[in-house]
Amino acid sequence: MIRVNNIHLSLDYDDKSVRKAVAQQLRIEEKSIKSCKIFRRSVDARKKDNIYFLTTVDAELNINEDKICKKCGNAQIARKYEYNQMKFGNAPSPIVVGAGPAGLFAALILARSGANTAISSIAVLVTSSPAICSHRFFTFVTAASSK
Repeated sequence: MIRVNNIHLSLDYDDKSVRKAVAQQLRIEEKSIKSCKIFRRSVDARKKDNIYFLTTVDAELNINEDKICKKCGNAQIARKYEYNQMKFGNAPSPIVVGAGPAGLFAALILARSGANTAISSIAVLVTSSPAICSHRFFTFVTAASSK
């Protein structure tokens, strides 16, 4: 599989226009492309009269991919990476300290792997009385811990 960077697509693109743009960027015929899938897409709106998607596309070819990569500067061989999550089973429940973007993402990954995850903000840890903790993404109320 080849990963091709910096492909410009119109806002109303379709599969055929993606294949055509990849073929044009790699300087090959469209029939040499077995399949293509958009890996990353962002909007480039720096010029108001020329707004487009800037994409990275993964393409499988019917021809030798190594030769194509050497010929084109913005294409590279893309290796598939599989993220293996560990399974928790009866392990103790982890506590994620911090409810920012990184903390929420860590809690999501832990929850997907089967852990019973708790998220705690620093305000919850410092106080023993009921508190209202606010964050950019959400607000939650904590209860006083009984001793």
